[in-house]
Amino acid sequence: MGKRELLIIIAFVAIGVVAFEVTAPPAKEGQGFSFSRLWQNARRGVRGNAAMASATLNGDIPLGAGLTEVRIAGANRGVRVVGEDRTSIVYELHVESSGPDEATALSYAKRASLKQDDLGSSLSLTVVYPREAQQWGALMLRVPARLAVRIDGGNSADVASVGAADLEGVSGSVSIRNVAGAVTGAQRSGDLGVSAVGAVNMTLTNSRAKFSQVARTLALTLRNCRCEISQTPGLIDITQSGDGQTRILSPTGAVHVTGTGGSVTIDNPRQETKVDMRQTEVEVTLRAAVPLTLLTTDETLRLLLDGPPAVAIDAVASEGGKITADDFSVTPKHDDQEQRLSQTFGAASAPRVTLRTLRGDIVLGKVK
Repeated sequence: MGKRELLIIIAFVAIGVVAFEVTAPPAKEGQGFSFSRLWQNARRGVRGNAAMASATLNGDIPLGAGLTEVRIAGANRGVRVVGEDRTSIVYELHVESSGPDEATALSYAKRASLKQDDLGSSLSLTVVYPREAQQWGALMLRVPARLAVRIDGGNSADVASVGAADLEGVSGSVSIRNVAGAVTGAQRSGDLGVSAVGAVNMTLTNSRAKFSQVARTLALTLRNCRCEISQTPGLIDITQSGDGQTRILSPTGAVHVTGTGGSVTIDNPRQETKVDMRQTEVEVTLRAAVPLTLLTTDETLRLLLDGPPAVAIDAVASEGGKITADDFSVTPKHDDQEQRLSQTFGAASAPRVTLRTLRGDIVLGKVK
């Protein structure tokens, strides 16, 4: 196509636009073709939504006696929930919005709302935003203390003094405390603190977690996490994978740890403890006479005795591993690529401590 033909096509298009503007019915205010409006929209697109504004919405939601749970979603800036002696839910929703200018951004923020959905025994609360620009919402709730709370998504959560708590896909910083029932769900990529709760059953990924005062069972699935557990009287049941570090301090209930990778440290267990790991460094400090089964591969298994307590040691290092017990002046027996050590402290009926490793070392020592 030559330049002449292209100019002819452009001319026909221009004539068609002018004819449409002359013959078309009058447009409603703010609609129709306008070179001024076209230019304004183009400038708006170039500038983007550079302005910011915020608004706060408040409300009080009456509740029926049969409600047992509140579900929260859409608060992408985080949720805070506090249980109180009350019969309604009081909320404060803080919304920040972008926009082409401050006034428009403020109008977007004010259009956000907290959508309610009655699910029978549950009440669903979802933060809903306008389609224009981008919004971020932080939600504060004061709820009856008897309610269970479920939080879907978001990058932080702070929950206190409620009946139970469930996290689904929450990332970032999370704090949960004073929960009578169970804490369940999943959290990733952030700090997690859980204290003074009834029970725990959670899956954590890339988290830095601390648990204390869990009254009953503490069950965790950990991937690439740093986890510390203290003041927990119930069963501790952990599955660990990746390059994680788990530290358990003075557990008074039974302990079960399984998985692959990272390290596991247990200080002063008071009930039967079983650690069955692969490619994991394991260290246990024993201050009381309790049965232990500690298994690992390819890394060092270290047992430190304080006293020592009355226990019967049965240690085997296979496939090139070795056993060191210099602090007790005992020498393991050698058999091909295997070393064995049997040593009893106290009576012959002392609890058995079983130590096994493949391609790794066993170190038996005293607490310094």
